[in-house]
Amino acid sequence: MASDKKLQEAKQLLDEAEKHMKTSFFKWKPDFDSAAHSFEKAALCFKVAKHFEEAKQTYLRAADCHGQNKALFHAAKDFEQAAMILKDQKQYDEAVKLIKRASQLYRQYGSVDTAAIMLERAAKIMEAPNPSEAIELYMKASEVAENEEKLRQAVDLLGKAARLMVKMKFMSDAANVLKKERDMYIELENYQSSFRSTAVLVLIYLYSNDYVAADKIVKASFDLEGFAEHESSYLLQQLLEAYDNQDGEGVLKICKMPYFTYLDNEYAKLARGLTAPGSNNDKVESKEVGAVGGNDEELSEGNLC
Repeated sequence: MASDKKLQEAKQLLDEAEKHMKTSFFKWKPDFDSAAHSFEKAALCFKVAKHFEEAKQTYLRAADCHGQNKALFHAAKDFEQAAMILKDQKQYDEAVKLIKRASQLYRQYGSVDTAAIMLERAAKIMEAPNPSEAIELYMKASEVAENEEKLRQAVDLLGKAARLMVKMKFMSDAANVLKKERDMYIELENYQSSFRSTAVLVLIYLYSNDYVAADKIVKASFDLEGFAEHESSYLLQQLLEAYDNQDGEGVLKICKMPYFTYLDNEYAKLARGLTAPGSNNDKVESKEVGAVGGNDEELSEGNLC
């Protein structure tokens, strides 16, 4: 069978790699480069033969050889390959550990974009099994990009963290991240996106019964070029007025406007769950959301930033 042939080939390549690792009277140092390439070929054979544990272990041996040879980029690639095998086997925690290692090596090599992408990949893996871990990974990836002045990459990663925070009802953390996202968009002179960040901040503040903070962020936005003429400016002022007047129907009507319904899914859901205090429409899952900056148990559990 084809798998048996691949297993036989893998074993031959392992023997070949071991020979490269040996030293002798005339060979004082192991040939790490040749050994690494033999290990990589063997790992691929194991993978094709669906012997995934052997494939993972062999990729790790290849990574170690590249590390001994100071070939950081190639070591990172092998850690990445091993991690993907673990991911396919649903061993998410172990996969993320290896991806973090790969990211570190890519960063040491000088490939910062790839380092951030690795952390983002790890975050995506963890979104379902461990959202809190995913948020931390998105934030770390954003930090890596920002430290290298890759602001567009950094702000995109902040947005992914913020959306997941809103989904998990970590509202205090989400507000802090969205403020940073807003400031970064302003620094990039991407004012349209900063207006969207402002709108989401208003939704979070009002959802958390913090009218003062919502009003303050809208007033501050009038200092930004184009905000006064932008659609969001009018809608947010109308939303604040309806909320302040305890006009539940007015709030509901405004939040059904296309500007809000076309926001990212988690933010659109937040808008749909918003009502004015004292209105007959109870908030969706209101018990799960505390005031922004509050100290309730649920917010403290989500205090990741």
